[in-house]
Amino acid sequence: MRRFLMALSLVLIATGCGHTQVTPTSHSATLTVTNAPCTAGTAAATCGYVFSKAVLATGTTSCPSTTGTNYTALNQASPVAQPASGNASYVDASAAGETVCYIGQTCEGSACFTASAAVGPATVEANPLAPDLGTVTTAKNEKPTPAPIQGAAEMALNRAPMQLKLTVR
Repeated sequence: MRRFLMALSLVLIATGCGHTQVTPTSHSATLTVTNAPCTAGTAAATCGYVFSKAVLATGTTSCPSTTGTNYTALNQASPVAQPASGNASYVDASAAGETVCYIGQTCEGSACFTASAAVGPATVEANPLAPDLGTVTTAKNEKPTPAPIQGAAEMALNRAPMQLKLTVR
């Protein structure tokens, strides 16, 4: 009976972690061109969109001027093309945890035109961190006291008793 209960408890422990895991969350900012300065379906090298970001101090309520060095280009090397249908968009996955403003520019080849009006400021929620599980904890069971058994069975069962080690990370 003891062995059965021990085996049953190990099965329950082993299956306890089989539940569905929560999908990791990552927060980002998506910029969408709401008009179409570039002709639909045009290659980005011919006519594309470059987006720039300004990172602001938390609590800032206005965007900086769109001229000068207030903004850093996000996709200068690979402008976004105007799709054949719908709106062009760009996802800034690096914005998590920041207060940001964005501008967009239409570029033809290496020539970029006047920046759009700034959008923002917007605070993008930070990505959740993995839980801190603390230090590794190790648990050991106590040496079991064998049930009294007689004869040859007693000799076979009185060998060193099994000991278990459980490590939680």
